[in-house]
Amino acid sequence: MSRAEENSFSVIPLGKFIFQASCNFVYYPPPFVSYSAAVGVHVFIHKFFTFSKAEHNPKMAPTRVLILSHSFVDRSHTFLLAHYGRDFVNNFNLSDDLIFKWHGIGGRTIAKIRQYDLRVVESFAPDIVILELGMNDLMQLSALETGSAIEDLARLLYESYHVQKICVCPTLYRENAPLFNEQVNILTKYLKVVLEPFPYVLY
Repeated sequence: MSRAEENSFSVIPLGKFIFQASCNFVYYPPPFVSYSAAVGVHVFIHKFFTFSKAEHNPKMAPTRVLILSHSFVDRSHTFLLAHYGRDFVNNFNLSDDLIFKWHGIGGRTIAKIRQYDLRVVESFAPDIVILELGMNDLMQLSALETGSAIEDLARLLYESYHVQKICVCPTLYRENAPLFNEQVNILTKYLKVVLEPFPYVLY
């Protein structure tokens, strides 16, 4: 296995860790979740950024990271901005060579992302997209339909918008909703299988 392949495998568990606490957000206070999410993103981006710089010319333009989601990201952004300041939110105190954009709108499904938010992707032109989706989709679609939609979106971002890496984060559970949460579990298993062949997707 080449060094690049080893580095690629090493960041996959970090991709899983991003927003990992959000999977249990109903059991912990929002500040804990937001802080844990921030730490997860911080660790992942730091590791990926190091890997990216080692793989490419270190004098390249800043790496652009788009966090694309529903209202959870908007609430996390608000919390982090209030408690850690704009500089932290802008690049997680990692490097001036990183530029973050947060885009989270309540009620967003994958279909609405495709309908309304791809213009944000086009205008920002991110190198990395972090997706936290599926929660609202599972209210209307099956786990397999939702997983297929996430797979198609990841493929679209890579093939049509030239995103280098897409991190698909775990879908959130709901409180006191065992049937819904079982669908989340099915979705997780499905995504582990269908996204594994794509070298540009971290899950």
